This record gives sequence, C-alpha cells and structure tokens, in this order.
Amino acid sequence: MHDRTLSYLRGRFGDHYRRTTIDPPPAANRREWGYVVWTASGGETYVRHNSLLDLGAIKEFLPRERPRHVYFSAGRYDDPGATRMDAKGWRSADLIFDLDADHLPGTDGDDSYAEMLAACKDALERLLDFLETDFAFEELSIVFSGSRGYHVHVRDEGVQSLDSDARREIVDYVRGAGFGLDAHVREETVAGSAGRTSPARGPGRRYTWPSASIAACVR
Repeated sequence: MHDRTLSYLRGRFGDHYRRTTIDPPPAANRREWGYVVWTASGGETYVRHNSLLDLGAIKEFLPRERPRHVYFSAGRYDDPGATRMDAKGWRSADLIFDLDADHLPGTDGDDSYAEMLAACKDALERLLDFLETDFAFEELSIVFSGSRGYHVHVRDEGVQSLDSDARREIVDYVRGAGFGLDAHVREETVAGSAGRTSPARGPGRRYTWPSASIAACVR
C-alpha cells in the first residue's frame, strides 16, 4: 500500500472515530480488547491481550490510533490483559450467534449480495423467534457483521455462567440437531395446501429452523 493511500485511509478513519459515539459493551473493563493496525503491506496485524486499562478511554484511543478493526471478547475475565488465556481467569461470557449469509442452506455463489443478505435476515428473524419465545431471552443485541451477516449477542444473566456443554445444548436445540421431525409433526391441509404443523405449537404454527449452519461462541 502506498504511503499516500495509507495516510489517506488513516485520516478518514480518524475522522469517522471523532464523529462517532461508541457505546462500549457491558462490563467493558472485564473484556479483552484487540485491534488491527494499518500496515504498508496491506496485511492484517492483530494487537491482542489488551484491557481497557491498557488502551485508555475508548473515545480517545480510537481517533488517536485509527485502527482498521476493533474487537472485544465475549468472555469476561479477572485479568483480561494477561498474555496467556489460562492466566486471564475466566468469569463469565455472553452467548453469541454468528449468521453468515454465504453459509446458509439454499444460497450459492450465483446469488447477489442483496439476495444473500435477504436470506440471512430471514434466518435472523427465525433465530430471534427461538431465542425470545422458547428461551425467553430479553437482553439481545443484534449487530451487522460488516460483510456477510449478523451477530446476535445474548447477555441475559442466566447465560453468563453456562459452561461449554450447556451452550452447545442451546445451539443444538436451535439448529434442531438430532431432532426426528417426522415423529413430532402431522400433515394437514391449510387453505387448500398441505402444511406440517406441530401439536405443541398449536394450529398453523410450523417448525422452521433458522439454519443448519449457525455458529455460536460457546466460551
């Protein structure tokens, strides 16, 4: 990357950060923070294992350093700035679902970007229905990933201390993993067309899983 291009991009990112109000996540001081710096090679250099104590105030750090990307961990730690994961002291974690448009069933390389995002939005709405209706989760934060889809952050107190196995059970339930659909539905005619409904969900309510490719951060 040419020096002039690098300088221009850093300047525009700095302008953006100065104009933008950044709302940090809950317990921001307990999370690990990382960011990607601009390099002449154009590659991505990650700077990890930072706490807010290392970075300073976010509203000052961002316009000063002008990073390409900024990340915070789903986990909360005793010492988020420790350089080894086993030294951080895990305390709790959000439950995060990652929906990628190009990984959804029925989408392929021939679909336009708009078509893939429309399919991903449909999967997102079905995922939210499961999380809000079946689990009664209330503290949900929905974030556009910046390219291919959406992230759903579940921050209810009840999920914070769940271990990896418990989190996988939630993901398996949402994905319908190991669920014998034919044993739990009946076929009936609705308005002249065949439909498959679940007695547990009531008339006209159909089981539909958001995606076979949902990924979730389990720890």
